[in-house]
Amino acid sequence: MALAASQRVDEVVAALTPTGTTTSDRFYPFAESDLPAWRVFPDAEDVQVAGLDGLEEHILIVNVEGHVRAVSSIDDAMNDRAAVGLAAIHAAQPNKYQLQGIDREPQETNEAAIGLIRLRLATRFFVQPAAPEVIFS
Repeated sequence: MALAASQRVDEVVAALTPTGTTTSDRFYPFAESDLPAWRVFPDAEDVQVAGLDGLEEHILIVNVEGHVRAVSSIDDAMNDRAAVGLAAIHAAQPNKYQLQGIDREPQETNEAAIGLIRLRLATRFFVQPAAPEVIFS
């Protein structure tokens, strides 16, 4: 079984998969034909001791990158992608992920604009140090 953080990334991937190409490989090269697409990967993970028994509280930041292509209005395309993603994640996992911020990175190409919208989500979970793959509710 994977670390608890990987399990949380897998949950987000599963929620987003019905909305388009989705990967948890942070370096997967998307082709234009793959767009719109999602890239999901873990970022910072803060850990604190939460109990006398050694129980650890983890706060994980999950980066969710939405990649879009648009002939016009790249901002609308990025914002629409973010709305679709957030709705899918919260429908699949209510109240488990909290939005911490949104970044937008539009780029022009010859015929169309390519955009990246990054959602930073926080999720909290508890594990025992001897069993880092088992999440306690």
